Order: sequence, then C-alpha cells, then structure tokens
Amino acid sequence: MMIVHWVLGPKNSKTTGVGLYSEMLCDSLSSNAHEVCRYYFSGKVRSVRRYFDQILGIPLRLFCSVRRDDTVVLYQEDIAFMSWVAALRTNKVIVIVHHLPILVEHPNLIDKIKNIVIRANLLALRSGSKVVCPSENTAKLFKKTYRSSLPHVVPNAFKINCVERDSNDRVEARNLLAKNLRLSLNGKFLILAVGSEESRKNFDVLIKGLASASVAKRVFFLKLGRPIDLRNRSVNLQLSEGGGFDFAFVDEVTDDILRLAYSSADLFVTSSLLEGFGRTPIEAQSYGAPICASKIDIFDETMGNTYYPVESPERPESWAAAVERLESDSKLRFDLSMMGSENSRRYDISRVGLDFLGVISGLE
Repeated sequence: MMIVHWVLGPKNSKTTGVGLYSEMLCDSLSSNAHEVCRYYFSGKVRSVRRYFDQILGIPLRLFCSVRRDDTVVLYQEDIAFMSWVAALRTNKVIVIVHHLPILVEHPNLIDKIKNIVIRANLLALRSGSKVVCPSENTAKLFKKTYRSSLPHVVPNAFKINCVERDSNDRVEARNLLAKNLRLSLNGKFLILAVGSEESRKNFDVLIKGLASASVAKRVFFLKLGRPIDLRNRSVNLQLSEGGGFDFAFVDEVTDDILRLAYSSADLFVTSSLLEGFGRTPIEAQSYGAPICASKIDIFDETMGNTYYPVESPERPESWAAAVERLESDSKLRFDLSMMGSENSRRYDISRVGLDFLGVISGLE
C-alpha cells in the first residue's frame, strides 16, 4: 500500500476542472487500497486565509507529516514551489501542470497577476520532481518552454456512463431544468456553456456572434458556473442584454442541475482560446450533447473529428456562422452526438486511474 499526500485547492474549488482532475484520481487510488491524505486550503478562493495556508500552513503540515517512502502530489502549477518543501522529506514528488502562462491580446490585472504567479512557480519547480500534464499539447509546450524532459501525460478522468439520447428522456430533463432554474425555454434552441469567464474563455466574442446570428431570436443561451472575473461578467451581461436572444447566467449549480443541463442542451459551446485539457466538452459528450468549439490544438487532441470546429474563434462572425449551421442541421447534431459519446469513453476513470498509478509506481 502506498501513502500519498495530495495537496488540493480550497474546498469550494473542488468542482472546477482543475479540482475534479485531482479529486477523481484521489478516488481512484483510494479504491485501489492506497491511502490518500488530502490537504485543502482554508478559506475561500483569493482570501487572505487561503494564501496564508498556501504559503505557510500546508508546507508546514507536509514537513511534519510526510515520511521517506511517501509520495507527494501538488494539484496545480501555482503551488510548484512546495516541491522544495516536500523534497526535504521524500524524493517522490509529482507536480501537475494544467496551464502555462496565459497569452491573451488584452490581459487584465487578474490575468497579469496569474501569469506572474505561474511563471515564478514553474521557474521554482525543483528539477527532481516529476511533472504530469493532462494533455500531449500541454506537455510539449512545457518541454519547449522550460527545456525539460517531456512530462508524463495523464488525461482528465470521468465516470462515464454513456447512454443513447432518448427524445422522451431529453424532454423530461429539459422540463426539470426549466423548473429548477425557473427558465422559460419555450421550445428555443438551447445553447449551453459551462465554466469561468476569464479572458481566455472568449465569452464576449461568442456572445457577439450569437447576437449577430440570423437565428438569434430562436436561441436560449444558458451559461453555468462562477465567473471568477467579475468585470468580464459585467461585460458579458451587457452584451447579452442587447443581443436579441434569451439568456440566463447561473453561478451556483449542483451536480444534478449540471447533468440536466448537459442532457437538455441542443448544442454545447466552448469558445476558449487556451485550455490545458478542456474538461466540460468531454463531460457534455458523455451526456450526448453535440459540441461546437474553438479550433485549437487541445480540442483537436481531445476530441478529434467528434466536434464542430470554429475557425478564427476570435471573430464573432465565425460563431454566428457555426450556430446558424448547427441550428438548421439536426442530422449533423445527431452525428456529433453519437461520435462524441464514443469519444468520451476514452477518458473513463477505470483507464485513466491505471495510467496515473503507473506514474506513481515508477517513482524512485
């Protein structure tokens, strides 16, 4: 039996893409009879208490708890500095790198601070630590940027339970979604997006595209998830209010609501310009939702030909054309749904968990 000390983020970030990546792998190790000690930061995201724990509290706990044969896993790149503390107790240290510094055309203050923190941590990463990335794309970029050996690749994991989309079940899910969120869908074409509203997510361009689409009046745009960047949320709301389509932004959602949304969506969109993996489109595929996404390298890697790619995703007219095409072509949506369901099976936890176990077992 191995003992693994896994440093995670604040508890209220467990359901983010980065948080779920580690939570799923922790569960997999535990189910295989290994002991996993989970360390969460106290306090909320961006609180003083959280940063105190990140800088001092958790490193001290690691120093006091870790033994020579134990393994330490750091859940993302912005705590890579802890690899030095962990190395004082054990040589078995893994750092998961989801994102490299964000490159956006007009970075705001949050983007700039995040880039500084990530760069500083990756430069401070102890050379003896093992690096794991969720995609080949991120791993190659890390190797090129930091001139390191190629990191191990372990993709995001999901509890996949694909079932063919039944029209009656879908109608029931849609009705329940409308009731729980108090939405008036009225037979509209339901476009779903899930995630934060950081600048790299490109939501403002997507919304401008929806507003200029000839089918805008037939669309209901549903955005689920906390914004993180409140200034971007303000912009996105203003654009939506003048967009000529129905919409709703819902911050706090349960797993049940998320499942209903995936099951109800006529189309799932992700307009992101940069991802380390892109969890939500694979999640949506597992529920049979057809995917329309930015044509970027990471989505080509994770979804191949099972999604509708939007060339030039930084241009609103590209999104308008894509939505018009998909709204009018039910056969294309059906084909994407079928291919997407099959694609999502590649990331079942039963497979991915064994991949990560192999990385840990290879540590010396």
